[in-house]
Amino acid sequence: MDCKTNQSRYFKAPAILLESTDINAAQKTLCIVVLSYILQGRQCYMSNQALAKSIGLKAARSAQRHIADLVSKGYLTSIIKGRHRF
Repeated sequence: MDCKTNQSRYFKAPAILLESTDINAAQKTLCIVVLSYILQGRQCYMSNQALAKSIGLKAARSAQRHIADLVSKGYLTSIIKGRHRF
């Protein structure tokens, strides 16, 4: 098996997130991307388009729907004023 890797970028995920059954794989991946910023002491200012692209979704609208679902389920908090999620 041949894997492409960017050796400078790794993600950590809490087991509780990975074991969650109420969200799908794309939603878990979005949470992990946002969490990677938090673990570095930063806020996530990525646009929906950038988030979609980072996890292989074709449309920003898909990321937007996943984010809305994650917010409604309490996995993410979205602050529109500053355009960041944490």
